[in-house]
Amino acid sequence: MSQKTMKLSVLFISIAFGIYGCSSSEEADTPSNEDTASQAQKRSPEQIAEAFFQAGNAGDRAGIEKLLTEKAREAVSGDDSEMDMTDSAYEEYTVGEATIDGDTAEVSVEIVELGETQKMTLKMRDENDAWRIYAMGIDLGDGMEMTINLEALDEMLGSLMEGIGDSMSGDFEAAMESAMMGGTEEEIAAKKESYDAIRAITPEDYQADWRNDKDFSGTAAGAVLAELSDALDLSIHKADLKDVLGKKVSVDVKGLSRLQAIDTISRELGYYPQFPNQTMGMGMFGGAMMNALGDGLESIFTGEDSFIQISGNSNDDAEPEEEPAANAIRFISGIRPYPVAFSGPFIFEIDDVQ
Repeated sequence: MSQKTMKLSVLFISIAFGIYGCSSSEEADTPSNEDTASQAQKRSPEQIAEAFFQAGNAGDRAGIEKLLTEKAREAVSGDDSEMDMTDSAYEEYTVGEATIDGDTAEVSVEIVELGETQKMTLKMRDENDAWRIYAMGIDLGDGMEMTINLEALDEMLGSLMEGIGDSMSGDFEAAMESAMMGGTEEEIAAKKESYDAIRAITPEDYQADWRNDKDFSGTAAGAVLAELSDALDLSIHKADLKDVLGKKVSVDVKGLSRLQAIDTISRELGYYPQFPNQTMGMGMFGGAMMNALGDGLESIFTGEDSFIQISGNSNDDAEPEEEPAANAIRFISGIRPYPVAFSGPFIFEIDDVQ
């Protein structure tokens, strides 16, 4: 195995997403396809991998393309943009031994970038009696790999735009129909709730709307916090409290606002709550655009010949950590760094002091 240095960061972005091009004048100054094929025919997969990195180190874009399969070369050189591949910090790489299976081969490479080691694989195919690179595999850890299929690069943008277009057509029609009706069924129902919320009510009803009237002494903390947060249309991120969910509540929170009750019980457990920020939604048309973008991105990940493929079986036997919901209350161990104040149904938080 050999160890070299090269300007790495921009190189892989350039190859993977086709953001550099090779003009006709560059073609004229480089060896012909026949010459390169003749040289490559005598090279092992490890030598092809080494040549690939050497070309990148020299900023030789045409040299890189000569080491690709014909289909990958056509896809990568189809872009007309230019990019300086020399504006990147020198990094180290180590080319490993090849694994050959018939007319395909894989060469492992370890890259040191910004002090961290990243494993990748150059995937090759025997084409006209010469090893050519058609894809790159990026080790994601836990037995998973992301493969960047260079041969599908020219189809990626078309698939992306087609997926976006198809999705936007249907979503915008639905958005227009909803706009004429005054919103979706859910939005109309939400508006009714907001109108009902400002109707005239008695002081007793007002107090009952935000004040806790239950004595939770002796009840499991997890169940109490879930009930209090649910009444506020919030949830709790249980993973934060997994070690204390079954602990019995002993503090008296009857008569407190639900927010203050949650804070008081959390402090008894040795935590403090971090309430979610309330943000505005994107609206019907904004949502349609985001859905369309998601559908478009899905199109470049789907299928055996897609531009990007994720493969492998995770080696991690542990349960994946649950992602917190958007309306989830998080719980931080320790004492709250800044004070809070409660007034009626409101909480006033200080999140910074200057």
